[in-house]
Amino acid sequence: MDPSARDGYLATEVTTASPQKLQLMLIEGALRLAGRAKQLWRRQQDVEASGALLRAQEIAGELLAALDREAQPALAAQAAGVYLFLFRCLLEADLQRDEAKLNDAIRVLEVERETWRQVCETMGAARPDAATSWSPAPAPPPMPLVDPMPGVGAPDAFPIGGFSLEV
Repeated sequence: MDPSARDGYLATEVTTASPQKLQLMLIEGALRLAGRAKQLWRRQQDVEASGALLRAQEIAGELLAALDREAQPALAAQAAGVYLFLFRCLLEADLQRDEAKLNDAIRVLEVERETWRQVCETMGAARPDAATSWSPAPAPPPMPLVDPMPGVGAPDAFPIGGFSLEV
């Protein structure tokens, strides 16, 4: 498929998707990136694999930041634990070139993908009026800068959602 046609299709799919379908698309994107990183490692293309893992980490951070912690605090706390675990696995896989950690992340993403597929089916994500059946979480507040690995030689902090990786 022509890249410009593919990009146009994707833009249309994103702008017309329900919130639950967008969640599924993010999870599928992270899963593709994790699988790509594994393939790149096998070809000894570690720099490219690291780039794919960084993008997957960004998606995990977005999933975490988008949680509506006020609507259902207990459910949000559970989901936050899953997404934090995912983020840490992806980070450790990248830093240590650890395929076991990457496999852990992939397993979590596969479960999340199946869960969100079922949500989309249940809520009728394919129907144009489905977007009115679920209101998305409000935009999260600006994320504070935290150092994800204090004392590990990463002096530049970056936004990861205002949580401690020490949990």
